[in-house]
This record gives sequence, structure tokens and C-alpha cells, in this order.
Amino acid sequence: MPGKKVLGVIPARYNSSRLPGKPLADIHGKPMVYWVARRVEASNLSDYTVATDDERIAEACEQHDIPCVMTTDNCVNGTERVAEVARQSDAEFFINIQGDEPLINPGAINVMMNVVHQQEGVEFAQAIAPITDPVSIGDVSVVKVAVSETGEALYFSRSPIPYPRAGGSDIYYRCMGLYLYSKEFLGLYASMGMTRLEKIEQVEQLRVLENKIRIQSVIVDDDGLSIDTPEDLKMVRSMDRVLFTI
Repeated sequence: MPGKKVLGVIPARYNSSRLPGKPLADIHGKPMVYWVARRVEASNLSDYTVATDDERIAEACEQHDIPCVMTTDNCVNGTERVAEVARQSDAEFFINIQGDEPLINPGAINVMMNVVHQQEGVEFAQAIAPITDPVSIGDVSVVKVAVSETGEALYFSRSPIPYPRAGGSDIYYRCMGLYLYSKEFLGLYASMGMTRLEKIEQVEQLRVLENKIRIQSVIVDDDGLSIDTPEDLKMVRSMDRVLFTI
């Protein structure tokens, strides 16, 4: 796809509060970050890198021929880590692929690539997907998003939104671990401090909305399987290895 340079970034930190060292967690004989990288390589995204502040993760990437750059250890979220990478890159757009989704659909990454080349003026695009599991609607680890009829993200919450007060059903959407940013946006984001709603909900996108920056939602086909807890890791390890083969 000519014209605009896009760099994929897989933020990978070691010190996860619920599952320390998860980028290196063994899944069928390979570290989790390996499986994420293989999925990215199966997409149309030709240039990508892992971004980490931990030498152990960098060493694992080197062992598996995965591009990797070191960032500082004071990034509070993945977007700040991508912003560090952006300062050293000549790319115009950056796709953030979460490092804890070893089965991410390469087609979802392709959809975000299409946004770069088909839509003008996008600063931040958020991949979303309908929630089909009723349990996930009330799960606080699943971030929900309310969107307008034009697809603009209006609010993000760990609570079910929008609440169907008038009765009947509504379609709930979850945020996926897949984001698209312009380089200009990342430069601005890095200068913002954490905002009140961001601190309350622990949802980094709220920093963007509170600073009155538009977020465009993009529906993708992905089940949003992220590995956040030891139970999640046990479950994904029980899955047939063939599911990890691209």
C-alpha cells in the first residue's frame, strides 16, 4: 500500500500486576510475544517492532528474530510506549498491537491498515467488536465503549454502556487491543498528563476524550482473547497448537 508509512508496535512490559512476565509466558514451547509477532507478520503490515523496557524480553525477541527496540521504564501505558518509538521513527502512522493477544486475527490488523489509506484526517482509531458473551458485559476487565451512529467513540467504561434503561436489548461493544495513531497525535499525547476519568476507570482512552480529541471506532472481526491472569494463561495453554499456526 503506497503513500503512507505505517509501523506496527507491540508494547511488551514485564511488570504486569496480575501476571508478571507475561510476554515471556510459555505457550506451546514459545514465549507469548513470539505468537503475537507471528500474527503481525501474517498481516499486511510489513514493518513492525516490539517495544519493551526489559532486557529479558529483548533477548527473547533476538532469539526468535523479532525486531525490538528498548524504551524507558516510566511509560504508564502502551500508548506512551508507542509515542517513545514514534519519536525515533519516520513513519506517519503507528498501529499498536497488544502483546498479550497471541491469537489476534491478522485480518483485524489489515482493517486498521485500510483506515490509514482510505480515511483522511484520522488521529486515533480504536478497534472494537460486538460482545457476544453475556458474562463479558458485566466483566470489569472488559472495557466497553459507547459509540455514535457515525462511529465516534463517546465514552469508555468498565461498566456496561449504554445501559438499556427503556427496556429491550442493545449492542455492546468491547475495546480491542488494537489502535491506530497518527504521529502528530502521539506527540501530543506524550505531553498530556493523566486525567481524572482516566484515573478513575483506568482506561487510557479517556485521557484522549477529556482533551477533546476525536476517536474513530472501527469494527473488526476478532474475539479479543487477551491473557491477563494466570487463569487466562492456563486456558490458552490448553488450546490446540494448530490454532496458533498461521
